[in-house]
Amino acid sequence: MMLFLYLLLCLYALFLCCCVYAWQKTKREKIIGNVRTDLSVVICARNEAGKIGSLLRDIEKQSYKAKEIIVVDDNSSDRTAEIVSSFPDVRLIQNTGIGKKQALKCGVEAAICDNIVCTDADCHVSDTWLQAIASCFVTYNPSLIIAPVRMISNHTCWQQLQAVEFLSLAAVTAGSALLGHPTMCNGANLAFRREVWLRSFGDLKMEEPSGDDMFFMMYCKKQGEPIRYLKSQDAMVTIEPNETIEQFRNQRRRWVSKSKSYRDVSVILLGLLTFAVTVMPLFLLLFGLWQQALICWTGKTLADALFVLNFASFFNGKQLVSKIIPLAMLYPFYVLYVTVPGLFCKVKWK
Repeated sequence: MMLFLYLLLCLYALFLCCCVYAWQKTKREKIIGNVRTDLSVVICARNEAGKIGSLLRDIEKQSYKAKEIIVVDDNSSDRTAEIVSSFPDVRLIQNTGIGKKQALKCGVEAAICDNIVCTDADCHVSDTWLQAIASCFVTYNPSLIIAPVRMISNHTCWQQLQAVEFLSLAAVTAGSALLGHPTMCNGANLAFRREVWLRSFGDLKMEEPSGDDMFFMMYCKKQGEPIRYLKSQDAMVTIEPNETIEQFRNQRRRWVSKSKSYRDVSVILLGLLTFAVTVMPLFLLLFGLWQQALICWTGKTLADALFVLNFASFFNGKQLVSKIIPLAMLYPFYVLYVTVPGLFCKVKWK
């Protein structure tokens, strides 16, 4: 039994090493100064009155202007629509269905450009965001661009723990995509071909409240559509941590709940491997195997720390590396707390 558990730990470490290798050998993308391609920006918003204005001001300041900016109001009950309407260059449309996937469908169908760029209503984008994405479209002609996302944090331990966990997820997203087998992506920073997305709509699992990004990525993999990870800080999107434990818990349970509908073998195997290696120390403790539990926990923590360290500079997260050990102490309990309800309880988007 112990030999099998140690083998799982070695496989986990090997995967991380492969991600680091792919990351280190890939050069950062450069912006093309005279790039020419039309972009439609599509944003789905539901009750984002406190944040949507800031995002739209960021987009107004872009060094490369979008052909159009579309905000789809997903049945908001606050001032979201009123705030969006105050921006004369932004096109506001109403979701004719229910939920984010239907809202995104409304936006993509309404778009006039072949290249669509998506972000979330509560994000911040750099001034060079669209120019970096346009450069990637022109240079590589991909069907899907997976672009970088980072989480900012203040000095509170709660937000820093969220940020270091998100940094590890962003690193796996980048590393696996650069290996040629993407296992994650984030709808906060995606770009794609309009006609490919519309073809994929039947595969987006409408019964799941979230996951339009992941299911579209898996559709592109299945169909052999070209996928590109955009290794460029110019394309970075910034998100904020959850303010409350309840918000964090509900978000993570939404992420877990959609995994029941995954059919991509690499995504499923990585999820199972990560889960097994994470809860392994708790499993060993139940049988009184303290020394073996410590070996497994230390091995995973060391692998995670060295892995994240390779990506920390790019994602402006060097200050977060020291938080890996306290996160590692909590992580097995957190995974069980989130995973079991996420798989068996009903969740909804907002």
